[in-house]
Amino acid sequence: MRTLGRIATIGALVEVTCWVTATAIRPGSWRYDISALYAAGSPRPWLVMVGESALGVALGALAIGLWRCLPHSDHRIVGCALLAVASVGEFMSGLTRDSCEESVPACSGHAYTTPADWIEAAGSLLVIFGVAAAALVLATTLPRRWSIYSMATGAAVLCSILAWQSVPYPWVGSVERIFALAVAAWVAALGRLISRTHTPAANCAAARPRTRTPLPTCVEPHPPRSKSATSRRSSTTRSSACSPGP
Repeated sequence: MRTLGRIATIGALVEVTCWVTATAIRPGSWRYDISALYAAGSPRPWLVMVGESALGVALGALAIGLWRCLPHSDHRIVGCALLAVASVGEFMSGLTRDSCEESVPACSGHAYTTPADWIEAAGSLLVIFGVAAAALVLATTLPRRWSIYSMATGAAVLCSILAWQSVPYPWVGSVERIFALAVAAWVAALGRLISRTHTPAANCAAARPRTRTPLPTCVEPHPPRSKSATSRRSSTTRSSACSPGP
């Protein structure tokens, strides 16, 4: 469990570090989508592709870790399946390079002209909606404070997508980076959660119903065999039989 949690946390941190570094060393790239940093003709595309692949590994590790950590339920099945789908989508979008990224003004009318463009777009949609839906579904089975955080993350991702499509050119890249930070933070936080879980399905979900230890009952373990044995029992002996053990 610790290994899976650490993989998820480190993978999310590596992904953010890679695209932040790529944005910093390429002036003006914050105006464009992250996928523009590794589109055809971009310098050092491997830097962002390594980060996207790391996030794909992190999503897969998180899906396996939560599957082992959370109590059995339909929400666990659906949520972990959505994370697995998002992991596949991350590899699709992270390892496929656009011929011309649509957020770049020079690419207006030239986007989605090759199969690679459509594969990258399909992978991005799987990641976006897979993570958002998984966060909302898993919120029903996570502990209370994690449930609130997970639900807020899912709602924030969906709102970011709506804003992403309506934000004008100079700020479209900034909105996507906010969305990317929210996703990476959620993955890293849940990775940290399962890394502290020592046994499967034990500590990860406080939603598991707790059973109370039955109170000891005051019952004589060996009932008397005859009336004579019963008559010889004193009141002191009977009270001692009901006293709690050591």
